[in-house]
Amino acid sequence: MSDLEPKVVAYICNWGAYSALDAAGVGQVAYPIGVRLLRLPCVGNVNVASILEAFQMGADGVMLLSCAKGRCHYLSSEDKSASTLAEAREIIETLGIDARRLRQVQVQDADGEALSRAIRDFVESLRIVGPSLLALNEKANVAQGLVVD
Repeated sequence: MSDLEPKVVAYICNWGAYSALDAAGVGQVAYPIGVRLLRLPCVGNVNVASILEAFQMGADGVMLLSCAKGRCHYLSSEDKSASTLAEAREIIETLGIDARRLRQVQVQDADGEALSRAIRDFVESLRIVGPSLLALNEKANVAQGLVVD
């Protein structure tokens, strides 16, 4: 296990998952500081390119925090996010990125404790996996002047 404080990009659904985040805040339930939440109308809108870009920009992990099964406000989004997740997982594995760095969690409305626990569990799993080699390679290239911002 490393002392890594993983950087996580978490795409969060505006509906059920966000209500859980709100409940976590009201209940003062914490989650790790390295998590950046991006609120969307629906995580079904997240595309593979966005997931890959998060890794390219230095994320150690990416989460899709969606509504609980059967609770989505958009009819086909459950299937769409599952399809996107499968496609992204296949691509990142081809790129040599451990598939454990990508996770979808279905969150019950207003269950802040479960949401916080899911985030903490994911971050802990990333500590075990270690830092993203893609992010480390990018940092090394910048340090060597091989990449210009």
